[in-house]
Amino acid sequence: MNGLTQDDLALLRQNPVFAGLKDATFLQVAGSVTVQTFPKHNLIFQAGDRASHFFLITSGAVQLFRSDTDGVEKTVNLFRRPQSFGEAVMFLERTFPVSAQTLQESRLLRVDAAPLMSLLKADPEIGLGLLAAMSAHLKLLVDEITLLRAPTARHRVAEFILRQVHKLEGAATFDLPYSKTAIARRLDISPEVLSRTFAGLRKDGVSVKGRTVTVADIGLLYRQVGLDNGS
Repeated sequence: MNGLTQDDLALLRQNPVFAGLKDATFLQVAGSVTVQTFPKHNLIFQAGDRASHFFLITSGAVQLFRSDTDGVEKTVNLFRRPQSFGEAVMFLERTFPVSAQTLQESRLLRVDAAPLMSLLKADPEIGLGLLAAMSAHLKLLVDEITLLRAPTARHRVAEFILRQVHKLEGAATFDLPYSKTAIARRLDISPEVLSRTFAGLRKDGVSVKGRTVTVADIGLLYRQVGLDNGS
């Protein structure tokens, strides 16, 4: 089916846009999805391009960015498998407000608007999927705003780390999903400040070797930086 693997279909099925569709409707939509592979640091779309499609990441990583009036690029968000980007703007039939570029060699699933819009007129299921997708992206936006409003670099870096571990207590080891340079840009700090902050978090049980991060006590890190783990 257009080069899609069973893994691709499973990822699509998990996406909020498609999760609630009946099998026949899902397969009809999936039949129009195409696979695109981009090299590292490749532009996927530019701000101002017509938003006629959105993407789901099967491998690699993507950054959304904008340029200020001085031409300086500001990272808006970072995405990796199995996240998607661009769907809310596509359904609003507008132009992309930001640009997208790969951080690594990336394999993406491109979902075009035209087939979805045709189905939307005939089947309200798609509309429900859209609402779910926009709700998920609204939560992501709120989370990102909260992250950037953290008062210090230490708080921002600690919160970024805690978002990667997917648990509230115990120990955890994981690999950073993006380069340290990309993470620094996302947190609006310099790479040098990021390195110093990683070093400063050692006393809180955080060890960083290369791209591997070990947190000795997740609950302790939450408490040390004054964050709520829900306990």
